[in-house]
Amino acid sequence: MQLQQEVAIALKNSGGQKRNQRVDVRRNTSVERMSEPVLREIFRRIVDDGLVVHNKYQDKWHYDLQAIRARHYTENVVTLVLEQLEDALMRGLGVGNATTPDAGPLMFVGRNTSAGRRDFYFYTGSGYAWQNRVAAALKAFPDYRFETGVQDDPEWQTYFEFLYPGEDDLQRMQNRRVCQQLEQHGDPLTQERPLYHWVYFATAEARAAYIDQILQNEFEIEQEWEADTDEYRFGLQFSQTGLPHYRTIDSITLPLFFAARDYNGHYDGWETEVIAPDQTH
Repeated sequence: MQLQQEVAIALKNSGGQKRNQRVDVRRNTSVERMSEPVLREIFRRIVDDGLVVHNKYQDKWHYDLQAIRARHYTENVVTLVLEQLEDALMRGLGVGNATTPDAGPLMFVGRNTSAGRRDFYFYTGSGYAWQNRVAAALKAFPDYRFETGVQDDPEWQTYFEFLYPGEDDLQRMQNRRVCQQLEQHGDPLTQERPLYHWVYFATAEARAAYIDQILQNEFEIEQEWEADTDEYRFGLQFSQTGLPHYRTIDSITLPLFFAARDYNGHYDGWETEVIAPDQTH
């Protein structure tokens, strides 16, 4: 039998051989409704970055409101909390192990974020004690509530009809991965810098037409080359200054992705330099 199981976690004080399971996480960036641990983490980051300081002689706190807003602490910290919850969930459930206690293999197949919720989907051969297993995995996060669910899904219908990403969704996922890698190297994602893009085409004519289009949007051509391959031989690298942030990067890359597809080309991604806080002063 194949089962779909789910877990729903809310960021508020209170949370083919398989079953499909879902984990749902609510994202809540409203300060008045945000959980206390998130607020503590936001304040800790602001203080660590030197944007809130205490004047012991005047016994007053001083802060740079404009700089605080520019750092997008709310979005960044909520993203961090979601990552910590997900990591604890995967480790606690034994994702990646050959088998899990009393339940057999467990496979994580995807996540979906919409309407203030994040759902994590799993497939396993048994729904044994699913609620208890999730509760144990998330015991380090008592301030967040979660919900769980299980349903039979022998044909993996949820995965193939709902979760399986299209090409543009794959690009969005890649964008998030690059932003996460920048953050892991200490980049707060608050400063614009050159963003470098790569595209490949089957013909030189298609590449030339694509270049004409992006030049109208003030991109700079870095280099062109011809590779020794059977397809997508004609490469192109170009750049433009922009902000590599979760809120902005899709609007930068997806038009380039779709335009490349219009010319039967392949958008191969982007990269940029890491700018850590000590490099911004």
